Amino acid sequence: MTLKKQLILVTLIIFSLVFCGAFVISVKNFQTYLSEQLDAEAQNTASSLGATLSQYTENNDMATISALLDSVFKSGNYQEIGIVATDGKELFNRELELPKPRVPGWFRDMAKLDVTPGNALVMAGWKQFGEIYVVPHIDYAYKELWDNTLEIFGLFVGCLLLTWLLGAIILSYLLRPLQAVKQQADSISSRQFTRQDKLPVTKELRSVVEAMNNMSMKVEEMFHEQASVTDKLREQIFKDPYTGLANKKYFMRQLTQLTDASESSHLLSVFILEFKGLDKFKARLGYEAGDSYLTKVAKVLESFILPGSDDVACRLGDDSFGLLVLDKNNTAIKGIARNIQTKLNELHGFLDLKTITFNIGIAHMLSGETSEKVLSVADMALRSAESQGVNSWEIYTAEHLELQQIHTASQWREIFADIVNRQAVQLYKQPVHSFKNGSSEIMHQEILMRLYDEQDKVMNAGLFIPMAEMLGVTFELDKLVVMKTVEYLSENQDDSQFAINLSADFIKSDTCGEWLIAYLQQNQQVCQSLVFEFIESVAITMPDDMKRLTTQLRQLGCGIGLDHVGRGFTSLKYLRQLQIDYLKIDATYIRDIPNDRDNQFIVHLLTEAAHNFDIKVLAVSVENETEVTALRDLHVNGGQGYYFGKPIKL
Repeated sequence: MTLKKQLILVTLIIFSLVFCGAFVISVKNFQTYLSEQLDAEAQNTASSLGATLSQYTENNDMATISALLDSVFKSGNYQEIGIVATDGKELFNRELELPKPRVPGWFRDMAKLDVTPGNALVMAGWKQFGEIYVVPHIDYAYKELWDNTLEIFGLFVGCLLLTWLLGAIILSYLLRPLQAVKQQADSISSRQFTRQDKLPVTKELRSVVEAMNNMSMKVEEMFHEQASVTDKLREQIFKDPYTGLANKKYFMRQLTQLTDASESSHLLSVFILEFKGLDKFKARLGYEAGDSYLTKVAKVLESFILPGSDDVACRLGDDSFGLLVLDKNNTAIKGIARNIQTKLNELHGFLDLKTITFNIGIAHMLSGETSEKVLSVADMALRSAESQGVNSWEIYTAEHLELQQIHTASQWREIFADIVNRQAVQLYKQPVHSFKNGSSEIMHQEILMRLYDEQDKVMNAGLFIPMAEMLGVTFELDKLVVMKTVEYLSENQDDSQFAINLSADFIKSDTCGEWLIAYLQQNQQVCQSLVFEFIESVAITMPDDMKRLTTQLRQLGCGIGLDHVGRGFTSLKYLRQLQIDYLKIDATYIRDIPNDRDNQFIVHLLTEAAHNFDIKVLAVSVENETEVTALRDLHVNGGQGYYFGKPIKL
């Protein structure tokens, strides 16, 4: 076979695989979207009807109930609607005779839509009248999925045929070395979708380069599309649709993870804001006005979330909000409470609201307490605020937190300076294991740090970390960790890679980054054994600065990792811009992974998106074999946690 025919055949196979993969992904994504939309519509209709019908059941107004059911059913979007009494007797039933299927049976079998009927309780006063169920009409969804599939298939076939034709024409002239094209292809495989702006003069090479540019753009669009779908689905699970804040489920996961985390310690401040008079306000001005007010409240709370922080604002219920603030001292928390109170009062004054009032309860304590206790303390503070009158706040603080007030800022500076001078830092290492079946491979070891005070007692991380960040001395501590790790590698024969967590100072400050590069250039013999981890928020808020530093680190032979991935609602598109080796999924999504369907779904989405960029995915806080099995089934590459081993001294 001639070289020309071989090149044409290889090109045809590659493009066929790319387009087939894109076709399958697009159809599957649209299938998932339709299933979720049907489920959401059925549940929303059931909930709405349940609430509406409850107004008529107490008077046993069956005629009105029947009329309302008929009105909703005749919209044609539902296959069956009915009400079942508490004794199991069916009181009402509206069922649509299914028409002749408008799509082939084999397609329905292959692209089956998993639809769950919506259910809601119908009340008669304080008693349960029955349960309403709503079954969506999936025939329309199958028809839409079928039409969309045909449209995509036609588009893909047309593009494929056009690509084949162009490829055959272009490859007929490929008798010269195409080094530039090869480099571009290598860039695409490395997640760098580059374009050659300067086209060759030779007609044949110009055609090849233009085709590669088009392919690079199409592949980039595919990755962006998948990242967008992943972001959208994650938001549907963990965001409140009306205010745009996190929902209660996400808030509780973050709080539980922080209170139960054994690896780290934080100062936790949980705000609970409760509003009264909303029902009367909505009844007088309408639900739209009520939703508009709640959106304004949400914006007030969002104004206290600093970019890149792990703080969380959420909507807990119809008339309550929550705010989770980390690593702020008592004085700062009181200042936040006063500012929230002022802004809400200003909002009420601007809107001339007199019917709505609010109270704020705050729990301020160290992590280590249970989430239930933290919420209980916040609730007690809320009740105390209510006793003081409307629009007031109260803070309850654990007694041992008062110890943090012993040291002033200048005293903390002296403490940190003493630690650096004495090098009173003990490094620990914890293994990160591969999840390959039957493998005991250690992928790398993560370096952990403990500080000792002048009495050689271990300092609480929940106290010194926020003070170190506030005083800007985290660089000095990280610098000490880097130097001790390099010193260990230089003096010991250890084949492991060691991962060091670096603060945002190395990205923010040119001086810090320059010191790190200069120090590693002096110790290049250990660079292959070093991996540097940055938290996700740094990559999001300072992408250009991080890319510049990580590029220099990779040129020295160091690995790059990303920690706490998925903690926020940021788009995953940023992964394309960074040359990282692995990412660590936030521990929030690892908790109870064998049983939690939402966590499984999110981990699956994050893993799939990362693997598309050739990035390994690691889990943290792995505690038992069942979690390992669940994570392995989700194609997570490896993990760390007490199941594999506790941190030991370096």
